[in-house]
Amino acid sequence: MQILFAFFCISIYFAVACQIGYISPKGHDIEIEYGNPLNLACVITDTTYKSDSLSFTRNDEPIPSEMIDVVNSTVINLHIPKPALVSKDLYTCISNDTTVCKTYVSVGIKPQKVTDFSCISNNYDNLTCSWTTPNNYVSTDYNLTFTVGEGRAARYIYLCPVLQSEANNKRKYCFWDKLTTPHYRLVYESFNFTLKMNNTFGQNQINVYFVHFSKVWSGPPENLMAESVTPSSVYLSWRVPSSMQTFPPGVHHRILYQCKYGKKEWKLGGMLTGRSFRGRTSFNLTNLPNAHTICEIRVSLRSAKALPDDKSMWSRNASITVRTGSKIPDEPPLTDVGSFEIVAFDDGYREVYIYWKHIKEKQKNGPLFRYGISCEEDDSIKPTEITNAYAKFDNLPASKSYTFHIWSENMNGSSLGRSTVRVPEEADHVKEPKNFIAVKFSEGDFELFWEPPELSTNQYITNYTIFTCSNVRDRPDQCTGLLNWKLAIAANTKDSSSGMLWSDCKIKYYKNKRGKLRNVWIYRVGVTFVELGWARDCKDGIVNVYGYIAYYCPIKGPLHAECTAPATNITFPGNAISRGNITDLSPHTTYMFTISAVTKRNTFSQQSDPLYSTTLAG
Repeated sequence: MQILFAFFCISIYFAVACQIGYISPKGHDIEIEYGNPLNLACVITDTTYKSDSLSFTRNDEPIPSEMIDVVNSTVINLHIPKPALVSKDLYTCISNDTTVCKTYVSVGIKPQKVTDFSCISNNYDNLTCSWTTPNNYVSTDYNLTFTVGEGRAARYIYLCPVLQSEANNKRKYCFWDKLTTPHYRLVYESFNFTLKMNNTFGQNQINVYFVHFSKVWSGPPENLMAESVTPSSVYLSWRVPSSMQTFPPGVHHRILYQCKYGKKEWKLGGMLTGRSFRGRTSFNLTNLPNAHTICEIRVSLRSAKALPDDKSMWSRNASITVRTGSKIPDEPPLTDVGSFEIVAFDDGYREVYIYWKHIKEKQKNGPLFRYGISCEEDDSIKPTEITNAYAKFDNLPASKSYTFHIWSENMNGSSLGRSTVRVPEEADHVKEPKNFIAVKFSEGDFELFWEPPELSTNQYITNYTIFTCSNVRDRPDQCTGLLNWKLAIAANTKDSSSGMLWSDCKIKYYKNKRGKLRNVWIYRVGVTFVELGWARDCKDGIVNVYGYIAYYCPIKGPLHAECTAPATNITFPGNAISRGNITDLSPHTTYMFTISAVTKRNTFSQQSDPLYSTTLAG
């Protein structure tokens, strides 16, 4: 067991005498291996003072008296069986608040093995080996050496030119290049490193076999450029850094790309492997998904000897942004049998809008994109207005039908396909659905209601088409009111269509709020009957009507609206009716009437405001 003392002058101790008032400028440093006890003694050589006035502090904090032994009248001893690991504690002997002497104590361990020793060559120009020093509380020295090759060559031991440390002294490294002594031994495939560690308490070492060529980190490709482009490919070329052109195993090349449309992720465009590329390298990046599209392309290099799964050895990227070549649009805009709107009739002529759905941005494929439209029956018929969503035609005779063809085009030409919309003559035109109402439940979530149109003989509805418009500029009429979306419906038969009817009634859904008829009136009055009339309005907030109920009872007069007999009601089924006759009333009697709509799932709207009427005298 190692026993250490300080501040003594008695011959049995190996110590330094201290007198009251003497303070060593640097103190006396002591290093103890962890697990051994610490013994400190303080001796008074001036007999004017006694040991009972002495005490110890650690980092200016008093040490409990039970840890201190009074040896005699001039000596005290501090004993700590197993002090904790510490880089430096200050122990001070004091007498009546006066410093006698002091020392610094470090508690550490013998050198521990380094666990993260690693080396990397930067662009085949230099080599750096580094490691993290294990935690210790006493100073530890490191010595790095290496040998290369086999046989006679392996007998030569090379040193680290200068062992360097980072600012916190935790990370140490050694650097070799062509100017250091010894210089960087770049031609050898492997190195045998020995790292020795030494401190007060012992020695340690590790031996590392370093596979050199697998840890050569290339610089990025140089002078990356696009030599030519097509609508689906980019022909690339670049240069391998000059230092890497002499690298014996050669490098592999990785090409990644990401284009404007589609999922935002880097896709592998290709790999060049299997041989050493020197000078200028080229690669044709093919199967790009869209024409006239911005793509970012990245090329990186890696040692051909690097481990296949070691992604850290890929060089920094060389990047280039390229637009692919252009071509004609992929397709015409989408239309439907009812993609038209007849806005006005005047003296046998009508105003017609033809609508279509935009093609996707990635399908436009070139600059100067637009939509074109022509009339099959008469080439001289031209639109008076055309936008990205519709074309307007004025003064078309109502007695004629017209077939319109719509296509996409850019500076390269027109799409191969055409979409077709037929506008029927007035005799074949299907009437529009009635009472088209849109109820908004949440953002982008609607429930739509409408009533079938009145049909001519031999006309049968086969289906309805719903249209949505999210951009006010895609319609000739500006969006107003509750919704940012515009909604339209078309009723279609086998051979014709009503065209588009835009919803002008938009209602926001409230779970616990019921609508109410606001437009109710007395239509006719007789001796024993009163006929009521009503009309639904969008502001009523009533949809999906199955019928109406009239509530009535006799009262004393409009100023006394209490019922004088039990209230009675009568149901008028059907959603299209607008009048109801209440019979079997008493002559010359005043009645109060209200109307409620019967809606989906047998629910009822609120009753209308009351009406008062007096039957005629008998």
